Amino acid sequence: MTDYEDPTTFDRGFYESLSPNDQDRFEDDFKHNLSDFDASAIKRTLKAEYDRQDEHLKLVKATSACFHVRGGVATNSGFKLYGVNPLCGIHETQADIVAVNNEHNCVYLLIVFCEIGGERMDEWVKNVNEAHRFFSKPETKDALRQKLNINTRDIEIGYVTLTREDDTVGMDFSILSRQCDANPYAVWECDTGDRWIRHVEGSLPHPDLESEFASDLDYSRRKEPINFISGTHPIFPLERNILKIVSENKTFNTDPIDEFDRDTFLDFHSDELKVFCTSNNEDAVKEAEADRILSAGVNSRILTDKPSELEEGDYKVVYSGARGPEHAKNAVEPRYFKYMPQYEVGKRAFKKTKDEFNKSSGLSDFV
Repeated sequence: MTDYEDPTTFDRGFYESLSPNDQDRFEDDFKHNLSDFDASAIKRTLKAEYDRQDEHLKLVKATSACFHVRGGVATNSGFKLYGVNPLCGIHETQADIVAVNNEHNCVYLLIVFCEIGGERMDEWVKNVNEAHRFFSKPETKDALRQKLNINTRDIEIGYVTLTREDDTVGMDFSILSRQCDANPYAVWECDTGDRWIRHVEGSLPHPDLESEFASDLDYSRRKEPINFISGTHPIFPLERNILKIVSENKTFNTDPIDEFDRDTFLDFHSDELKVFCTSNNEDAVKEAEADRILSAGVNSRILTDKPSELEEGDYKVVYSGARGPEHAKNAVEPRYFKYMPQYEVGKRAFKKTKDEFNKSSGLSDFV
């Protein structure tokens, strides 16, 4: 298992490059610095981030259900879900969802930003403005035409911030309209419990879309087609993919049922991640996402990749008690919050040690 009190766990070449004498000093400093970081406080921060990302993902799923390709509640507008993380292989933006209306003379794009916390209104505007500048560039329009397989037709883009109903209470929407460079731009609010979305302010890029949002939209009749986005919290894809992998291994009598290789995980995760980027970048984005999630699984001891602990695969799910898909899935969240704070303590102690460390001349190693 990952040893959080071993500096080599966090090393990317610095510790390895040190002389034997400096390695001894570094290890002493590292072990001393471990006590400077509070695992309980880090756990609270990790839990708060998990809760925020959980709420964010609910908004992403709500939007995807609204524009479901097989007849979401808003698809009478002509807009249908196309993917997540628009053009993430070219430029990182905070945009989450893109829906497309492909008409004869023009292609309309609706780009949705799912935001949590009304106190972050300045970030809402910043995120939309940065994306607007990016999507307004001629080279970005060329990439969009390539992705959408269109030639000379115009592309019209509208932007929406979707947030929770509670986040819009008492909000002065005129501030958003004054500060936002994008036009058209709108704000929607959502109740993920009662499963409705409401247009509350601003304009939309197509009259049929405005007509659809003239009243609250109940998206409960459609199951969300999106489970993850790029950068989503690792707990969510680990739970879902571990459940599916172990279930498949059990069904086909694969022994041991708890082991799998990287390509298997990549295949399962790629099926879930419908990224909206050029085909040249799609595979690279999906591979990077799979590696990020697997790394988090190893760091939090949800998975092990130690050869001595494996029989067949690249990774093994670590859990106690009865063996099976549900048991493996149910171990993910508790193990993450038990062990990831300890990993973060070691990671931060290593960084502090590295930042403060002074290499010796090296002469003492030869005296």
